[in-house]
Amino acid sequence: MDSIRQIVVHFGDASPASQHALGVAAALARQHGAGLSLRAVVESVASGAYLSPEAAALATQLVTEQMQTLKTQAQAQLEAQCGGVQAELVHRADEAVDHLIEASRATDLLVLSQPEPGRGLSLEAMARILVQASCPVLLVPFIGAAPTLGQTVLLAWSGTRESARAMNDALPWLRAARQVEQLALDAEEPLAWSAVQAHLRRHGVPLQPRLLPLARQPSLGERLARAWSPDASVAEALLSRAADSGADLIVCGAYGHPRAWELVLGGVTRELLQSMTVPVLFSH
Repeated sequence: MDSIRQIVVHFGDASPASQHALGVAAALARQHGAGLSLRAVVESVASGAYLSPEAAALATQLVTEQMQTLKTQAQAQLEAQCGGVQAELVHRADEAVDHLIEASRATDLLVLSQPEPGRGLSLEAMARILVQASCPVLLVPFIGAAPTLGQTVLLAWSGTRESARAMNDALPWLRAARQVEQLALDAEEPLAWSAVQAHLRRHGVPLQPRLLPLARQPSLGERLARAWSPDASVAEALLSRAADSGADLIVCGAYGHPRAWELVLGGVTRELLQSMTVPVLFSH
């Protein structure tokens, strides 16, 4: 991705998490001179559900009322946060995940808020979007983000297709950053890692490569005594390094694949979704 010209942001309710995501999307739109499409989506009545005529009428009325409330809230937030931005409000009753996946096909960036327990998009819904979206997805922590975004970037590198895709999708941020730290958590082939560094420097990226060893792995007894996975230690290492370096953005490949009627999400991706403290740009 060479530039950002259009941004789609999801607005599922008037919670602080949704407002934080919109604020970040609006700031990015100003920074890049991009258009902004605010998507206010209320779940429609399931077409396959059996409802009596009376129940169907009540359900339709409820969706209509919810849509009107959400539209009013979204319009108020758009006016409050999107000054100086060419912005539009799209509101409809639809299946939110399918709507956002479809919207990702005609935009440069999709901005969502981190899954929040008990409200908004679920972790499973987010997994579907991350794996099936046609553009990079920026996740904003539900606690909010720093005033800056992309000045100090932590680029997670594992040598996989997903991490390479994320790196190239993030080039607009990487070129504009004051500092980019490329963090390799596994032993990487020296020649392959050197080639990637040369690629980034050709794009004018202010790169600082770093090999970060993982923390001591727990003993078998410690693993049995508490929940533990190697993926959790990788995610913890990323978040710990982000805190130590003052990073305001993490760039990471989204690992996962659809399988039959469920979706399997990579462990590091899932841990970051649950524990993120700074915005994360995912790409699959």
